[in-house]
Amino acid sequence: MLRRRLAPRYAGGELDGVVRALCEDLLGLGMPAMLFATDADLDDGRRGVLDAAVSRLLGGEPVQHVTGVALFRGLRLHVTRDTLIPRPETGGLVDLASEAFAGRDGVSVLDLCTGSGCVAIAIAHDNPSWRVSASDISPAAVEVALANAAACGVDVAVDVADVFAAGYAPGAFDLVTCNPPYVLPSERAGMDDTVLSHEPVTALFVPEDEPLLYYRAVGEGARRWLRGGGVLLFEINRAFADETCALLRSLGYVGVEAARDYVSNWRFVKAVKE
Repeated sequence: MLRRRLAPRYAGGELDGVVRALCEDLLGLGMPAMLFATDADLDDGRRGVLDAAVSRLLGGEPVQHVTGVALFRGLRLHVTRDTLIPRPETGGLVDLASEAFAGRDGVSVLDLCTGSGCVAIAIAHDNPSWRVSASDISPAAVEVALANAAACGVDVAVDVADVFAAGYAPGAFDLVTCNPPYVLPSERAGMDDTVLSHEPVTALFVPEDEPLLYYRAVGEGARRWLRGGGVLLFEINRAFADETCALLRSLGYVGVEAARDYVSNWRFVKAVKE
């Protein structure tokens, strides 16, 4: 049975989720079929696919890379080693975006460091009348984001751009969102090896002595790119909520405030351009 084979690595709810992902995303089977089936009940093709998948999982690969699918706010997104796997807590950034302009049509949005495109695509999905653009420094990530937008049936323009040299038009956007690299090298010891070995380190880490590197660059840029009353939303390192807020106030933003995620960690910062 599949559960027995995976039990050495996973337990409880995590095991249930991995089994479900393999059944539905990799084999195209419903859970009832796999709960009661044995490996002998699978045809040779599926058995070979499953054996290879189990070996990769037991070797430490994320299930999302094995299946090629990550779920984010009900959306099925393709992920590769070129993008971070979307985390559930990042969905709070989408909620904050929708709340900031509730009832508004035609809101112009820019999502920076977009990776798989999860935030931009979810914003566009939840707000069909909004005009959503996104960018990432990685051409490979941009390809993934474009494919995800098409697969999810939303119109998101995605381009290659460096946040340290971006040249967006002044006053072009009502909303800028960004989930930048923010993990310090000193925090590596507390991270799962699955993340460190299989997700792009350039999307994770900032220099130890510059924890707010991306927040300053994007904060300074968004002062030009946002219209008056425009909103800047960040996902943050929970250890630097106060420092991120102080930085944005020093750059001239108003209404600066931090918000917690669904497990009560400081996760987001909102700021408004006067």
